[in-house]
Amino acid sequence: MGNVREIRNIIEYAANVCQSSRISPEDLPTYILTPKEKQIETESVLHETQKQIETEQRIIATNEIKDQIIPQSFSDIEKKLIIESLLKSGGSKSKASELLGWGRTTLWRKMKKYKIE
Repeated sequence: MGNVREIRNIIEYAANVCQSSRISPEDLPTYILTPKEKQIETESVLHETQKQIETEQRIIATNEIKDQIIPQSFSDIEKKLIIESLLKSGGSKSKASELLGWGRTTLWRKMKKYKIE
């Protein structure tokens, strides 16, 4: 029964695609005209390509996770922000405190707390 259904679907497809009163080979789905060996080869290549894409996506996702620094606590976040602001300001504590929106003495006190020189 599956073969009859498949043939019916092929004829229906060809009738919808056909521009003339006769169905020609060009109106049939390409998989009918392609030799079975070629279909198997194409499916194999598609399968291998899909596997490569999935592998590359996993590698990219793993690298993205590795690149992210996941702080353990608020203190880690605060320390990281202080270091980043000092780097951006070229070591200027006044500019770093402005970047953080803190007073200079607050920055100094927190640098002492986290032993940042």
